[in-house]
Amino acid sequence: MMRVPSVTLSLTVATLLIPAFARPQSMPAPTIEQYLRPGVRYELVAAKKADRIAWIAYEAGARNVYTAAAPGFRPVNLTRFTGDNGIDLTGLNIS
Repeated sequence: MMRVPSVTLSLTVATLLIPAFARPQSMPAPTIEQYLRPGVRYELVAAKKADRIAWIAYEAGARNVYTAAAPGFRPVNLTRFTGDNGIDLTGLNIS
């Protein structure tokens, strides 16, 4: 009966087990664009005597005003800002 040296056995076991416990590849760090991309809607208002709503959307650093009317409530962009000018839009009203 031939004995396998313990060093050889240890190296063989280690070679087989290391890939099983290896750390997975790390994910790339998130970018600022990934945080700014999802749009945030706020200041939703409704007209008192019409089936119309309006809201402010903050998307990719730009703030724009949208409106939609019944029955389909398809969004219509009222402003077309493309970047962040540092001015916050507040106090939205619709009549």
